[in-house]
Amino acid sequence: MRIRTASTTLAALLILGGSTAAHASEQPKLEGPAPVLTNEQRPGLMPLNGPRPSTTKTISTDAPTSSTGTCADVQKNPQRFMKPGEETTWCFTWDSPSETAKDRRSITGTPGMVWCDVVQGKMVEQATRESICGHHAFTGKVLDKTGLPLGEISGTVAQEIFTKNSETGFDENFFLRITETTGEAKAGISANIAAECVGACQQGPGPWKGDAALKKGTVLEGTWHRSWTGTTGRAGFKIGYALVFKSSKKDSKPAAIGWTWAKGADAVRCDNEITKYAGCAIPSFTPTLEFNRDKYPSASDYMSKQSVFLPGKPGNEYYGGKPLHREADDKKAGDNRNVVCDKTFNKIDNFSGKFEIQCDEYPFARTKESGGQLGIKSGSDCAYQGELIPGGTQAGGTIPNFPYSVKSAKASSAPAGTAACARSGMSKNDNEGIGGDLARFFTKNRVLDNDPFWVY
Repeated sequence: MRIRTASTTLAALLILGGSTAAHASEQPKLEGPAPVLTNEQRPGLMPLNGPRPSTTKTISTDAPTSSTGTCADVQKNPQRFMKPGEETTWCFTWDSPSETAKDRRSITGTPGMVWCDVVQGKMVEQATRESICGHHAFTGKVLDKTGLPLGEISGTVAQEIFTKNSETGFDENFFLRITETTGEAKAGISANIAAECVGACQQGPGPWKGDAALKKGTVLEGTWHRSWTGTTGRAGFKIGYALVFKSSKKDSKPAAIGWTWAKGADAVRCDNEITKYAGCAIPSFTPTLEFNRDKYPSASDYMSKQSVFLPGKPGNEYYGGKPLHREADDKKAGDNRNVVCDKTFNKIDNFSGKFEIQCDEYPFARTKESGGQLGIKSGSDCAYQGELIPGGTQAGGTIPNFPYSVKSAKASSAPAGTAACARSGMSKNDNEGIGGDLARFFTKNRVLDNDPFWVY
C-alpha cells in the first residue's frame, strides 16, 4: 500500500512501505430488551449511556515509510537498493509498541515533550477537537551488501498541532530527538525536514533551516505556522512530511522517511460557516455533547435512556450506536420538529399549570437522524412516547432532587410506534435549556452541517 503523502514532491522522496492501523478498543454492546436500572445500580445517578467519555481520542495513522523500504525488506536483498559502486544502504523501521513505550520512559522529563507522550500505543495519534498530537520512535540502519548492520541511529519524532475556534491560523510544534548513534551512523549524519500543507493552505518556514548535524542527544525543535487562504465555505488540509538523512561518506546516499496525519485524511479544517468568526478544528475528533444533569435533570435522563433503548442506539458511542449528524438547514430542522411534534402529541399536564409543557424529541430536530428525516408521517410512529410526571418517581425507585421525571405514557393516550425516534412531554426549562446547550456546543466545536457528534 502506498503511503498517502501530502504531495508528489514529498512522495518522490519515498517508495512503498507497510502500514499499521490502530484499532479502538471495543466497547460492550447492550443486547436484548432494555434493562430497568434502580438507583442502587446507578451510583451517583450515572447515566445509562455509560461512563463519561474521554476528552481525547485515538485515531489511526499511516505507518511512515522509508525511501529504501523496511529493514526487513532491505536486509533480505540489500543490493536491490544499491546503485553500481555503492557499498552501503539505509533502512528505517518505526518501533514496536513495547520499544516505543520503553523509549518514552527513558526520555521522560527531557526537553521537547508533547502532550501525548504519556499515551501508549502503536502508530497512533491522539486528538481533541482543538489539537492533534503524535509521537513515534524510529531506528535507522546502515547495511553493507550482505545486509550486515554497520551502524544505527535511533530517535523520536514528536508533533502537536493547535487550532483555535476563532482564528484561521494554526501552529505545529515539531521535535526530532536523537537517542542513539552507533558505528557508521556516527559519521557526520545530518537531517532536514520538508512538509507540505495541501489545499487552500499557506505554510511558513520549517522548524529548522537546511541540514542539521545529528549526534546522540541532539534535539531539533521549532514551529510551523500555517493558515487558511480562503474566506468562505470550508477547507480541509492534508499535511505530509519527509525527513531526509544524509551521511558525509562518499558512498552513502540520502535516505528518507515520510508520513501523514490521520491516514492521509484532513488533519485540520477551517471554515466560516458557523459563528461570525472563521476558525479551525480537528475533524478527525468527534465531539460529545454532555447533558447538563444539574440544570436539566429530566430531559438529560430521558435523552440518555433513548440513546440506549431506541433502535440503533442513536448518538450512543459506549453501546455501539452511530453518531448523530448536524442538520444546519433551519427549514429542514423546523420540518423535522413539525413532523415529530405534530397534532397527535398529547400534551399531558400533571402539574396544574405550574410548568409549561412542551414536546421534546430525540434525536434532535437539528440532526439528520431526527424522526422527521426517517420518512415517518407523524410523531405517533416514534418508538417511545413519554409523559412528564411529578416527584421524580421512576420504575426502579425514586430519583432524589428531581422536581419531575419522564415515564412512558399510557398506550391509550399515545400508542408507541416503531421508528427510531422518541417524543415526550417536557418542561420548557429543560427542553429549551438543552436546545440552547446544543447550539452552543455546535458553535464551540465548529460542528458543521453533517458533522458527526455523540451525546452523553
